[in-house]
Amino acid sequence: MKYRKFIDRRLFLRGSGSIIVGLPFLDEMIQTSVYGAMPQADPRAITIFFGLGIPKYMQDERFASASPLAPLQPFADKLTMFTNVEMTESGDLAHPHGGTTVFVGAPPPNSKGGRAGGPSIDQFMKNRLYKNGVGTPLDTIHVGSFFRRSHGLYQKTRVWTESGAPAMSPLENPSHTFDAIFGKLIQAQKDADKPKTQDPEKARRQALRLSILDSVLQEYKHYTSEASNLSKASRARIREHFDKIRAYEIAARQEAAADGKPTATPAMCSVPGKQNPPGLPYGLAGQTARNAPKVKADDFSRAFRMNVDLFVLGMICDQFRFGNIMFESSGGHTRFDGTYRFKNHSYKFRDDISAHENWHQNRKHDMRWHAHYFQSNIAYALQRLNQADTKIENGKTLLDAAMVMVGTEVGENHNMHGVFHALSGCDGRLKQGGFYNKQVHAVDIYNTVTSAYGITEPIGTQNRTYRKGNLNDLKK
Repeated sequence: MKYRKFIDRRLFLRGSGSIIVGLPFLDEMIQTSVYGAMPQADPRAITIFFGLGIPKYMQDERFASASPLAPLQPFADKLTMFTNVEMTESGDLAHPHGGTTVFVGAPPPNSKGGRAGGPSIDQFMKNRLYKNGVGTPLDTIHVGSFFRRSHGLYQKTRVWTESGAPAMSPLENPSHTFDAIFGKLIQAQKDADKPKTQDPEKARRQALRLSILDSVLQEYKHYTSEASNLSKASRARIREHFDKIRAYEIAARQEAAADGKPTATPAMCSVPGKQNPPGLPYGLAGQTARNAPKVKADDFSRAFRMNVDLFVLGMICDQFRFGNIMFESSGGHTRFDGTYRFKNHSYKFRDDISAHENWHQNRKHDMRWHAHYFQSNIAYALQRLNQADTKIENGKTLLDAAMVMVGTEVGENHNMHGVFHALSGCDGRLKQGGFYNKQVHAVDIYNTVTSAYGITEPIGTQNRTYRKGNLNDLKK
């Protein structure tokens, strides 16, 4: 019997550099049994949040080109789309209750929105599936583009601990996201390479030339050369992987330089060319909807997509296995400027009013196209999770292999009816694709997911008026 060569991802490279940079999936890493069965991947959970919501009647339009769900059509066979989800167990205080109940399935202990009623599903799964710890350099990552008024943590927090406290604050600035994922390598290598005595000017020039990729071990060069025993496709994938890390590093450093605020670690590479990062008002707080920041929609999307790229890169490098991606905070208080285009449609944002005010004023046309614009960015995140370069240890993309859940905070104009959700197949544990229009509580979706992973402990509240328990028709 012929056995194919198997390369262990964790033993492939040695030394501090490999711990941080990680390694993309290679064909040689598939450990196929003599029966030819594809193994399931190590559990990963990704939640994707967007502010406000999508009115139920717009969800019912499905993939019509003006429907907010139209950008998600490329994933029709990858995601089950729930268009009749109840979150009434959360209460009726719109954003404070919806913002703390999505991905949690339990009402918050009070109306201030400073705590959730329990853990978010990603943290719930992490703590039960990895009782001795995940073993990755980072426990959780939470990234996104958003504006908040600091009325409560419910606006920006999407990952909650077992006690309902925030697991971490979201990272807005892509340069900070880069440092959170890769900064330890830069600092560790800087410390390791620092000579005891060296001419200051020579040290400065050396630091400017040093990149995250320049600091890794010689094994990388060996395995991309003809001397390695990897296939030509795998060698090309490693080179492409390194090129992407370098590109993201440069983009993140451009962002930090133009922002005028140094990142947590010093710049480690010399960046040629013109710098043109989005000038977003990061970190604003304490403002009202009427004086919310006005930003170009294209810049807002660009910063979000840079964060998505870094999130995906970090996950395929096995830096972390659990986290959240967020497009706009609970309430949606940003005033967007510019024009949004989708196929033959064009919408000019009103920069004197926020998406949140459109909802309060029931401006249906503006509500529609804000929601449409939001979903085009959610679609970008799904696209990145589904690209071939995101394949992990069982040969599937992250969208197919991980638990990927899309959710929001409210339904029909600030109520808790018809709160849109979407769910991946969870590495073959659940059915993929199609619309699910039966009335169901969000907490029952969450319990269906956790039970599919063999978790018997229920998540969230058990107080609801309709369907109870698991959605057996989603199971294979």
